[in-house]
Amino acid sequence: MKRREIGDSGIQASKIGLGSWPTYAGGLERKLTLAMFAAHGLGATARQRRVA
Repeated sequence: MKRREIGDSGIQASKIGLGSWPTYAGGLERKLTLAMFAAHGLGATARQRRVA
C-alpha cells in the first residue's frame, strides 16, 4: 500500500483501489479523519488545497 504526505502537515494518506484516494462520506471514519485534520489545525479549505 502506497502512502503520501498531505502537504507539509505530516499527515499521510493511503492510496487504495485503482489509484484513487479514499473519501469518507460518513460514519466513524469521517469523524476520525476530521478530528485528525482539526488536531493539525487544518480546516476543510486547507485540506482541499493540500490534497488537490
